[in-house]
Amino acid sequence: MCLAILAKIVEVKGSVAKVDFGEGVLREVNVSLVEAKAGDYVLVP
Repeated sequence: MCLAILAKIVEVKGSVAKVDFGEGVLREVNVSLVEAKAGDYVLVP
């Protein structure tokens, strides 16, 4: 089973995006397989 968490993209640099999971929890994720821009929401497994 895989759990995906909704996150808001804060900024994108190339194929790496900084996302906010809420309450200031920021992580970098690879978004090379999707078209994403700041303000979009993504599901992160």
